[in-house]
Amino acid sequence: MLFVPLLCITCAVQWENEEADIHPIARRKERTDKILFVLLLFASWIMAEWRHWRKRSRRTRIWSLIFAVPSVYLSILFIGHPRWPGYGELLEWVYGAPSDWVVYWFESFG
Repeated sequence: MLFVPLLCITCAVQWENEEADIHPIARRKERTDKILFVLLLFASWIMAEWRHWRKRSRRTRIWSLIFAVPSVYLSILFIGHPRWPGYGELLEWVYGAPSDWVVYWFESFG
């Protein structure tokens, strides 16, 4: 649950796009993408927890909520900070170079 916001915090230093360089419409689209991603993330978490929520002990429920509060806080920071990368930039950062190597390898046959 905390993976995406923490990954964004650690990778934020990698991006050097200044706030002034981003067009307001692009910034709005970027924020919408982030909101949709966070909503899908929390919806999947709620759907996974929904079935077993009543069967869990009170202590387990409390610990689940204790972990959910920082996740919500970090997600709000992730949505509101325009310089932090979205999920598309993170995927490009993680899978960009290896996929370029694979494409180059396939092109070497031709």
